[in-house]
Amino acid sequence: MKWNFNIPFHFKRAAERIFYKEASGNLSQTDDIFNCTVHIIHEEKNKNIKLSVALPCYNAIDIGWLCMEGLCNQVDIDFDWEIIICEEHHDKELGKDFFNQYISRLSDNRCKKISYIELNKKVNLSEKWKIMGQNLDNYAGGFVLQAADCYAPSKRLSISENLINEKDYDWIDFSKGYFYSFPDDKLILYDSQENRKALTHLHMTFKAKYAKYLKSSTRSRGVDGFLFKTIKKINPKFKIFVDKQLLMDGIDTDGYNNISKERIDYYNNVKWPFIASDKKLEDTEIPQYVVEKIKLLYCAAKS
Repeated sequence: MKWNFNIPFHFKRAAERIFYKEASGNLSQTDDIFNCTVHIIHEEKNKNIKLSVALPCYNAIDIGWLCMEGLCNQVDIDFDWEIIICEEHHDKELGKDFFNQYISRLSDNRCKKISYIELNKKVNLSEKWKIMGQNLDNYAGGFVLQAADCYAPSKRLSISENLINEKDYDWIDFSKGYFYSFPDDKLILYDSQENRKALTHLHMTFKAKYAKYLKSSTRSRGVDGFLFKTIKKINPKFKIFVDKQLLMDGIDTDGYNNISKERIDYYNNVKWPFIASDKKLEDTEIPQYVVEKIKLLYCAAKS
């Protein structure tokens, strides 16, 4: 096996234990170090990946469509990018076949590669970031952290690519964004710059070269901060950019996965970094068909 980038010795040993096979027309690889199988469900020959969108999934069967619609609807894309999905077997899994329906739309928007990492056992979020970090097509671009229950603003990828690759920042994120509660049909505004600074914010992206050095952790909370501190240890002088603009055509949601269910109380007991809002979902700039589908899930959650 040939590698065109430098990786630490212990990852080289892991690479030596990867075996390729052809399955159902898609290239697959079995990694017995991470106890997973990587399926390449879409790949184009001529590509120069500038952004790698990492998408960890768990309990996403009802909400996974939301992030995929957001990725399909990205605008101002003048670069090649890829998606890496990481999901374990469980009752509410999406499964790799779920993503086939988006291949054509994504390909039309210069998504050149889609990888699905099939885990044989449940792992925590930190481990998923680490596993995805070992499966990038190119380590010279950016590593985008994408949640399954988040509809990305339409310019998220184009802004992130410019800041990471052209402006040469090591870490970028956004300090403002709306959150939507399915059980409450309510919006609150995340604004981490209102009273004090937070360590990390929304829509995070960092240089992909750091992704191959991500570490395992048993933590279930503060994972974003853990990633931030890991990169800071690698490069204490890394450049950070916090974008303070409020992108009205994106939304984070709560109520359809384990992590977001814990945030539901924030909507009735609003505290930093959130601010109460009288805006409705219809007041955002999210496409109408997406709003309508969200409303159907709200009705289901309410019942």
